[in-house]
Amino acid sequence: MSNKEKLIKSEILDPKIKEIEDQVIQFLVTNLFYRYTHYSATILAYFLTRKGLTQKNLQNLTGFSAGKISEELNRFIKIGYIERKKSNKGQYIYNMPEIGQFFRNIFFGVKQKMVKWEKRIKEIRDELIVEQKDLRNLNGYYKITEAINLFVPIFDIYNTFMEQLDDIEKKIIV
Repeated sequence: MSNKEKLIKSEILDPKIKEIEDQVIQFLVTNLFYRYTHYSATILAYFLTRKGLTQKNLQNLTGFSAGKISEELNRFIKIGYIERKKSNKGQYIYNMPEIGQFFRNIFFGVKQKMVKWEKRIKEIRDELIVEQKDLRNLNGYYKITEAINLFVPIFDIYNTFMEQLDDIEKKIIV
């Protein structure tokens, strides 16, 4: 009996349900978590479809080595994506505490990067404007200026999006 078959039997999952879960995992890995490594994306995806996973569960589900799973879990704990608790049996159980919190953590990380890059991109834009007279005849000046000018409105859209998310969150919490 394969690891996948053992897992299905131990968790009493119907094979058709497991097949659907596999499709969901594949979708999440390729569409939602595409920026992550395959290891990270796959492990995170299982936390969206299941609760209370052990390292052994994740080994059976993913086929990844215990060392790789341990490395990824420790990283996810450190950045707040998952938490670890000890069960009554002395086993460590890993959970994604709240899916909403998980996505807020991701957006916060992106927001920090966006704030950093927004400042730098706008500085570059301003330098290009100030130095336009000396630079405009150089090969590539207009392409760079065009590219920079494409980025600036994206920051405004992103900031508006984040403000709307904050407003929604405040309404939900109240």
